[in-house]
Amino acid sequence: MQHNKKTAAKGSFESRLIKSMEQAVDIAKGKAKPARAYSLPMTARDTTATEAPIYGEEEIIQIRKTLGVSQRVFSDALNVSLGTVRSWEQGVRKPEGSSVRLLEVAAKFPQVILQTLLPTLAPARSAPVGERRISERRTAHAGRR
Repeated sequence: MQHNKKTAAKGSFESRLIKSMEQAVDIAKGKAKPARAYSLPMTARDTTATEAPIYGEEEIIQIRKTLGVSQRVFSDALNVSLGTVRSWEQGVRKPEGSSVRLLEVAAKFPQVILQTLLPTLAPARSAPVGERRISERRTAHAGRR
């Protein structure tokens, strides 16, 4: 039987495929390391997001007070209107959509909000509350001159 280029190429592919499968088995058994590693994005098959929490007025007030900010600063950090924050805190409206997730982050990780969304406040948070208020007033008055 004569071997032409197609037959030789076919045999070459088959032998490379078998070698590749042997390598895959060795990697799976921990006998070899993969040549390269990559990760696939998470999909709905892999995971699901937790259900968004429901925040009432008391929880929202507590989150804001934990951050130590006014309603105005809180609304700026969450990228909502001052009226929206007031409505939440008075129980007139409930947060919805991405605002709920951002409130969840603020509740669980207040430092993330302070460092990321309110970076100018983060260094001042190390000072005692009374000293911070005095220094904030001085800074505010100095800026008006």
